Amino acid sequence: DAVHATTPHLGQGAGMAIEDALVLAEELERDADVVRACVSYRDRRYARCEYIVSASLAICFGQLGKAPPVDMQQATAAMFDVVAKPI
Repeated sequence: DAVHATTPHLGQGAGMAIEDALVLAEELERDADVVRACVSYRDRRYARCEYIVSASLAICFGQLGKAPPVDMQQATAAMFDVVAKPI
């Protein structure tokens, strides 16, 4: 799943990988300097990816009894709110 390993608990790994490819292509098209393009890519992707990874881990740890249980209906609705926003 690209550069952000996640558990499968929100089912977003493949979608995030596709978004990553699109955003990276856009940033490389905007700026021929690869380092600057990669910084722009990171800036655009970090918060969204961090949310998915953290939320997936919270669900996983809740299911394993290592953290409070997560309401899956609420977690899924919140995830859809996040991923529905433009990248």
